[in-house]
Amino acid sequence: MILRSRMPGYCRTVAQCFFLFCFLSFHPNAILAQSAGNQTVGLRIIVVDTAAEAQQILGRLKKGEDFAAIAKKESVDLNAGNGGYLGQIDPSTLRLELREGLKGVSPGQTSGVIHIPSGYAILQVQSSSAPSPSEEADVSPTMPGSVLPLAATGTIRYLPFVGGKGEADLAFRSMPKPEGWNKDLQAMCKIRKDSLAMVINELVEDLAHPDSGSDSGGEGPKNPLDVIEMRYALANVYAFEGDMAKAVEQWEAAYAIATEEFQPAMGELEEVLAIAYLHKADMENEVYTKPGVRCLFPPAPGVRYAKMESVDKSIQYAFKYLARRPDVLDMKWLLNLDYMGLGQYPGGVPKNDLIPRTAFDSPENLGRFVDVAAEAGVGTFSEAGGLAVDDFENDGLLDIVTSDSDECAPMHFFHNNGDGTFADHTEKSGLQNQLGGLNIIQADYNNDGCIDLLVLRGAWEFPQRKSLLRNNCDGTFTDMTAQAGLAGVGRH
Repeated sequence: MILRSRMPGYCRTVAQCFFLFCFLSFHPNAILAQSAGNQTVGLRIIVVDTAAEAQQILGRLKKGEDFAAIAKKESVDLNAGNGGYLGQIDPSTLRLELREGLKGVSPGQTSGVIHIPSGYAILQVQSSSAPSPSEEADVSPTMPGSVLPLAATGTIRYLPFVGGKGEADLAFRSMPKPEGWNKDLQAMCKIRKDSLAMVINELVEDLAHPDSGSDSGGEGPKNPLDVIEMRYALANVYAFEGDMAKAVEQWEAAYAIATEEFQPAMGELEEVLAIAYLHKADMENEVYTKPGVRCLFPPAPGVRYAKMESVDKSIQYAFKYLARRPDVLDMKWLLNLDYMGLGQYPGGVPKNDLIPRTAFDSPENLGRFVDVAAEAGVGTFSEAGGLAVDDFENDGLLDIVTSDSDECAPMHFFHNNGDGTFADHTEKSGLQNQLGGLNIIQADYNNDGCIDLLVLRGAWEFPQRKSLLRNNCDGTFTDMTAQAGLAGVGRH
């Protein structure tokens, strides 16, 4: 989620709560100032893409040009709209390079050029008499520490979120729920579906009325960054639902706004669009449902996608991003994947961006595994889930049971036919109403000689019920959770 230049004091709808929740959840340095000690100083920052640009700006500052004015016009940092103002910050909470760069810099003075992962930075320590952004007519107050790469926790480069899991879970948590909802598998499925529909409707409504205010009872976005973030959030929800066409449409709209009205957001959106279009290409070419050898690296000769339009778009945005950050390895990796989709790896990859096959050379030759899931009758498509392979029918053959962390997805039981193929006996087994489940543990809990199942749910999301499934020794299962005293909820 793009970091916000300002935060609402409260939120009236789920759509508005997205910004505060996602900001605090995904960018822990958002509470940098609140967690800091008493040794805080007011800081402004300018970040540009190259060392040459930074040196030029440093020269302008030495000649007396206003730091905030340059930040608004030149900085690629998302605090640019506030004149680069970060708030009252404890320097010890900043990453090492910035701490070192601030040594010896007194109030009213400016640091030298500091190289950080997001570019080349210049810091200014505010004097006590300097106005804060809230005192300036054309800027809104910023949330302190609003750019993750500046924090001491930001040594790791965090990729943008393009899967919508955070938005979907926030919507789920915000949805009104009946008592005992997390003990009812069908209820959890309904809440998931209803909450997604609710937040999509709210975001679409807010975007349809961008100038609505409290007088009209609305809470629509008021400035370009608000609109960008709402479209970003809506795109993520569509991505969570698997509708990448609608997702990229929203990210494209956000990018158009950034290009015209908020250039500091362009870099992150270029990265997002490069990733999103590659996902869209994968879906259009059935890579996730019928991968074959297309997910193996290095690719075999002749492997290429049949539908290329989204791959081309991914390449376009990857090049735009690499023009800003030519040394970002993960974006180079994505570009190499794009060219694999085109069937032009390695020869078609620009020399400066190529990750050669030799980088993956190994002294061991393990050969290649062949994906035969579809031919064997187990070509299911699911989210993360559990797996149990055991002789559940006591016929000397190994059967397969799977689960899916999606609250609306049923478990599956695959009966071993004894000839290298399996038959889907989910309904016969009685597992079709067992929804969700991240992990499965198999054991004979009642010592009757038949392997039973324990399905665990919740994990990092929210407390949910588990399921103890007794094997009836004939390939069918009975839910014994309550009878066994395991009806409580938890995170498993």
